[in-house]
Amino acid sequence: MYYNCLVNIPKNTGKISRNKRGKTTYIEYTYAREYLPEKKYNVARRTTIGKADPDHPGMMFPNPNFEKFFPDVEIPAEGTAAEPVNESRSSCIGIGAFSVVRRIIEDYKFAEHLKRWDDRGKGLLLDLAAYSVIAESNVAQHFPDYAYNHPLMIPQNKIYC
Repeated sequence: MYYNCLVNIPKNTGKISRNKRGKTTYIEYTYAREYLPEKKYNVARRTTIGKADPDHPGMMFPNPNFEKFFPDVEIPAEGTAAEPVNESRSSCIGIGAFSVVRRIIEDYKFAEHLKRWDDRGKGLLLDLAAYSVIAESNVAQHFPDYAYNHPLMIPQNKIYC
């Protein structure tokens, strides 16, 4: 999850690197080095701290790792310093996602199957489906952050990591 704001790319010489994958350049921070005696060299331990903004050289969209390694840097409120990270996302739920979910429910007789589930299980499934449709993504690894922060989640299903 990348924040919808821009910050300066840190200037830590030797600790900041860029990793380009496809059209996106990720900013990585080297937080440790581990010596491998059998191979007689160091291996850098890195984590991604943000995504470079192609329109603003020297700026990036930070992620939660950035806050962890650079707690003194103030992150602007989301949406105040940049355009949305994904400008291609539509402002409404696509009919495709709705059609797919409806088809799955009908073809697999999902409504009948859910009658055997308790309320907590039904709520969690509904929340996960709503997340997938709202976020227009099925990247479940971001679901815990979404569930923790979203006001519409069922209280019993809030995820506290």
